[in-house]
Amino acid sequence: MIEFTITGEELWARMERAVEKVNERLRKTVRILEDAKVPYAVIGDHAVQAWVAQVDEAALRTTRDVDILVR
Repeated sequence: MIEFTITGEELWARMERAVEKVNERLRKTVRILEDAKVPYAVIGDHAVQAWVAQVDEAALRTTRDVDILVR
């Protein structure tokens, strides 16, 4: 059995920061590509999240990576 060493509000804050770091990585990458006028597509889990958010926001799941297809 795994014992939690971080609990309560500290754990929630840590989980929220982890998701926000990945989201910021995606925003930064997209901003750089758009500023450079590089054709791209968001693929992988973030593309799936964008679609799922249209249908059922509660079904979203997080991911650590950002997948970008660059032409």
